[in-house]
Amino acid sequence: MKQFISILFLQLLCWFHCYGQPTINERYVVNDAVYSIFGSVIVTDSCYYVAGIQTSPIGLNNFGSSLIRMNFDGTIDDFNEIANDTLAIGFYGFSPMFKTLDGNFAQLALAKETDFPYTYLFVKMTPQGDTLLTKYYPQFFLEDANNGKNPSTLIQNSDSSYFGLIHIQNDTNFLGGVTLFRLDKNGELLYRKNFYGISLGSYNTLRSASMVRYSDTTLVIGCAYRKDYGDNDEKRHHTKLLVVDTLGNLIDERTYWEDTLALDCYGLTKTADGGLLYCGRIGRYYPEGAGLGYILYRGQIVKLNADFTVDWKLYIGDYIASIWVGLRNIKPLSDTEFVAVGYNVSSTDKVGWLIKFNIDGEIIWERKYVKVPHFEGETNYAEHELYDVDITPDGGFVMVGQATNYYEDNGYLPGQKAWLVKTNSYGCLVPGCQINDISAVKPPVELDTTKNPPVKEPITWLYPNPASTSLFYYHHQDNFQNATAFIFNAAGEVVQKWEITENDITYDIDISQLPAGNYYLRVINMLGEPLQTERFVKI
Repeated sequence: MKQFISILFLQLLCWFHCYGQPTINERYVVNDAVYSIFGSVIVTDSCYYVAGIQTSPIGLNNFGSSLIRMNFDGTIDDFNEIANDTLAIGFYGFSPMFKTLDGNFAQLALAKETDFPYTYLFVKMTPQGDTLLTKYYPQFFLEDANNGKNPSTLIQNSDSSYFGLIHIQNDTNFLGGVTLFRLDKNGELLYRKNFYGISLGSYNTLRSASMVRYSDTTLVIGCAYRKDYGDNDEKRHHTKLLVVDTLGNLIDERTYWEDTLALDCYGLTKTADGGLLYCGRIGRYYPEGAGLGYILYRGQIVKLNADFTVDWKLYIGDYIASIWVGLRNIKPLSDTEFVAVGYNVSSTDKVGWLIKFNIDGEIIWERKYVKVPHFEGETNYAEHELYDVDITPDGGFVMVGQATNYYEDNGYLPGQKAWLVKTNSYGCLVPGCQINDISAVKPPVELDTTKNPPVKEPITWLYPNPASTSLFYYHHQDNFQNATAFIFNAAGEVVQKWEITENDITYDIDISQLPAGNYYLRVINMLGEPLQTERFVKI
């Protein structure tokens, strides 16, 4: 078996280097700004296009937005800032950039003018980063007394017009709501329609999350229907769908009351059978019935039938006492397979999250990504969030988001960094990590295990080896238990240490400060038993 794994590893490594694009796990400081975020990504045959924001110092009035063309090796080929003389403009992950029918790019931006509430900008750009069209809509708040909160979705119609969603709050009654609007191909506003919560003491917020063109005459809007007031056990968050025609008229609505804490409806996607998929997070009370108890959350994916009844629900990960967990977008790979991207929280870190699943609600594989502290004793809480994903020409995945950690020691800047991750088609930064998946390797013949039952060991990988600056380490156990990873130098001294609290996770280890030489990574479980030891070379 070990010989088989070694041969397969070499084959994968050869294929990866000869035919695949390189893996990437990089953080970026954009335009020398202290705070940088990548919100969305589009892949072409020759490059990655990434939209993001950057600011220094922090504050919406200082935000600048950018369209960046990146080479397949992760280097920036061209940077173009989207600016306005009087407005601060923010591209963020709530309104993913998309490619328009005429081959350009469009996106909603959150905008801020001095002494005015937040509002919205429609921006259309060329692939070279030149701004074709900028439209500002002050009437969204001047006429409706709404304060803009977040862009949600922008999609294009077959006639080149646009449908958009924004999340709002009314300045008069303080109700949260959804504004649906339509723009013509030149960005001129054709109409807008507002949908609000009921009252402050009841369901006070209807929060937009995603939208899909369901037919030639209808759109489906995915929302969180929220009662935010009262003690924790009085709060209610339900998924709500609004079915509207292309004139913005409400045709039907459905509220899923059985989910008392379904906080999101992201990534709304129509399936081949006429149903819908969406993702987000689901919560429960802990302890049960305690008014001041915690609310715990975990990720969820939901499949609806063509009549909007629930087909299946997929709950993913453990319940965590944090609101910062969940899935943010869904990307179809075919009629039957999909990936969902987002972030999860372990006991020590917030990690990037990618899940491949099928139309029947079965998880094919699950991956997590995080960068460990770059020196022993660092106590900063590592936060890694992924917002968007696209498919690369070699069948892999490129994901974008933000990573917060690593302050000025050892040359790292404070604050947020933009984050880009490129994996192979199995979600691996370390080639061959799919060998751990249940369905990846099947024995060619039935084995008689009665006499010499095989000893199952967790398989771990290091890549690249030798390495100079970053070392990727993939960890998997069939029956996961928390463990501790140690890196020893040739003299047996510990030079790095961190806790392993997640399964199927790739750690990015900064080894740039280590002297050249031989090192050993050893993983030890909670009982002090060694699980794996591997040697690597720092060059």
